[in-house]
Amino acid sequence: MTPAPPEPVERHTAPALWLVVLALVGMTLTAVADGARTAAAVLVATLVGAAAARLIGRGRHPEGIAVRSTWLDVTILLLLALGIGLLMLAPGVAPDPAATGSVTGSAAGSAAGSAAGQYRSGTGSPSS
Repeated sequence: MTPAPPEPVERHTAPALWLVVLALVGMTLTAVADGARTAAAVLVATLVGAAAARLIGRGRHPEGIAVRSTWLDVTILLLLALGIGLLMLAPGVAPDPAATGSVTGSAAGSAAGSAAGQYRSGTGSPSS
């Protein structure tokens, strides 16, 4: 008697999970190229897109981002998007250096650098 052929292994490709991973890689590249504020906007868009996909998919779909009940997953994803969006747009947060044309990214950084240069050259004191 010959043994029965093995049953095929069920594969889960989870395309939604790979799209989220791809978006996070894009966010990282955006952070390097254009700054943190733009990267945060990409992250917010990714979270909102994942929430929409989870709401449309229902049940255990889309695989890879379905963790708990549909409404709990959607609520968590949207609250994360809202929190990151509020932090991104909060008053007092310095804009991206590329948007202001600043090389150091802040006035405090350039003032500290010039004060350190004066101290090293002997033209000033550490308290000035």
